Amino acid sequence: MANLNTIGCATILRNTGYGTCVFYPQFMRGAIRVGPDAEFDETALADLRAALITQTHLDSKVDRAYPIHGFKNITDNTEDTVFQTFADGSQVPVRDGNYNLTWQYTDGGWCLSNALRSFNFQNSRWLFYDQAFQFYGWRKQNAEGAYVLAGIPVVFHANPWRMNTGAEVARFSVYFSIAAEYLNESLGFFKANFNPAEIEGLQTVAMTQVGTSLAGLITVQLTTGCDNTNIYDQYSTELAVAALWKGYNDATGAEIDIDTVTAVPGTKSFAVQLDVTDPDYPTTAPAKVRISLAGPTALNAADIPNLESVVFITTRG
Repeated sequence: MANLNTIGCATILRNTGYGTCVFYPQFMRGAIRVGPDAEFDETALADLRAALITQTHLDSKVDRAYPIHGFKNITDNTEDTVFQTFADGSQVPVRDGNYNLTWQYTDGGWCLSNALRSFNFQNSRWLFYDQAFQFYGWRKQNAEGAYVLAGIPVVFHANPWRMNTGAEVARFSVYFSIAAEYLNESLGFFKANFNPAEIEGLQTVAMTQVGTSLAGLITVQLTTGCDNTNIYDQYSTELAVAALWKGYNDATGAEIDIDTVTAVPGTKSFAVQLDVTDPDYPTTAPAKVRISLAGPTALNAADIPNLESVVFITTRG
């Protein structure tokens, strides 16, 4: 029976027995930024590795998952509980302090640091995992009332890197500020049967034109990483498929059909032939066109994982 102006304090108390098997946090090894609406229900948790791989390959940058691995050191500046002290010397608790955590990493160096700084000053949600492959998230109820694992709301900041001192390596670090409730009363945890470090973030594919455009024929090299590794040897066969490329009229944004894509061994490049009879193909030179690879979801389905290309703008020829 619901009673007006009644506070059910006793009903929220929990028993202190804990059995023989308890959850015990271990050293954190990494974190995964997930989309604002990402929720992992029982079906997703049954194959969490596959669910996270799917999330990392979403075409939407907002909804995509972005992992960070290899946490080394932690600086724990978690606030103590905040108390108000009265004139008579008594104290009353005001609020729990926030978890303010900074983790140092080395893998990825400046390249990863620069990418992570694109997440600064944005609201974001994160899953964390420890050395025992235990995931930490927000145990929340979905629209159907079932409990799911969701990302924890955090204040995130990828810090500016610090110089190598001669005694320590260059320092790359990330900062998380988390309200206490999300790692206490609302904590959701899940023991995975795989190493979360297997979940790779996408690499950006850059395009460099080889020669000049010839009547819609555009030849490009594809490279990844800070070292501009040419991916031709790895994917020359898989990427020589017209359906895995996109062409657009730069002025109108309309999509242009692609007739063929041919691997070119001599220059380790790909020759992309736009359909010059497509009504969206610009009729006069030197109008500009855009080309790119298909989205990460389509590439992954074609056994070309962990890649997303930039949009390359050039003349139509």
